[in-house]
Amino acid sequence: MSVTPTSPPSVTSTVGAVGAPESISTTSAQTNQIIKALEPTLKDSRDDIRKLLAAFIAAFLFLILAFGAGYMHLDDKLDAQNDSMGSKVDGVNTRIDSVDSDLSTKLENSNDLLIQVNTQLKDLLARIPPVVARAP
Repeated sequence: MSVTPTSPPSVTSTVGAVGAPESISTTSAQTNQIIKALEPTLKDSRDDIRKLLAAFIAAFLFLILAFGAGYMHLDDKLDAQNDSMGSKVDGVNTRIDSVDSDLSTKLENSNDLLIQVNTQLKDLLARIPPVVARAP
């Protein structure tokens, strides 16, 4: 479509009751013709843009869904691993408690033995007569 150049606006001539110059009315008519000629192309372009936008939204939603599913899978794996580690820690705690109990019993027995030895040494010390120092 070709657009023909127009002459400069004529201020003296008016169209209708509005009082607009004739060249503006002619330019407006040409612009209207251009718009009408481009409307089908613009409609096709708008439809193409809508299709692209719908495809983009679908791809974006699929990506969000994939990330969400991956996160849930990873979370499940971490929970299972955490449960496994929790049971191992409980087993270690049980062994530590039993060793601690054994050590406490041994310490109490050693303390009782030390008290007995100390008592016997005090008794022995009480039975030994004092040493008399000799004069030189």
